[in-house]
Amino acid sequence: MTITPDPKVKYGATFEILREDHTMGNLIRFHLVKEPQVIFAGYKVPHPLEHNVILKVQTTNDTKPDMMVAKALNDLIMEVGYLKQKFVVCLLH
Repeated sequence: MTITPDPKVKYGATFEILREDHTMGNLIRFHLVKEPQVIFAGYKVPHPLEHNVILKVQTTNDTKPDMMVAKALNDLIMEVGYLKQKFVVCLLH
């Protein structure tokens, strides 16, 4: 992942996530827009044959964009762990 601060937007940054597609881009965006500190979160896949996601994030002045993306990724890790745990329990019964 590369992070580039946006020179035109205060508290804005662009994240390029390599080897991912719409699935990951939309999951991260969904978690970001739920946070009150996030003003804008959007993503695009530059070309269907390229497996890169460009994520743009703008936050309020009390939070940095990279901190909000890290929080969203940690939330996703927790959710996937919870789903895995429930799935294993269902398999054993």
